[in-house]
Amino acid sequence: MDVSVVEQFIGFVQFYNSDLQNVEVRFLFAEDALQNSDSANSQALYDIVIKQFQSIGLKKLTGLCTDGASVMVGKREGLAAKLRQDCPCMINLHCVCHTLALACVDGKQ
Repeated sequence: MDVSVVEQFIGFVQFYNSDLQNVEVRFLFAEDALQNSDSANSQALYDIVIKQFQSIGLKKLTGLCTDGASVMVGKREGLAAKLRQDCPCMINLHCVCHTLALACVDGKQ
């Protein structure tokens, strides 16, 4: 039996490839958010995202799609708010799959 506390943070990136003239989706990272932090708070997640973006040379972020957790979408302290300070034109979307899962759960009650 493995009793561990792991907060997996997984990221994908979607972009337009002008050479191939198509939109591509690539796996970017899977990282334990508690590896370098005592909490999987928005600052820890922000640090991971920035580190990963720097590693691939990504400088412009136009959109973010996340689950609806407050650590992700909180208006003042969420990950989206922190990223919007760097990229003011960034839009934030609630993932349609997560929205559907919430709708299905709510429908059963």
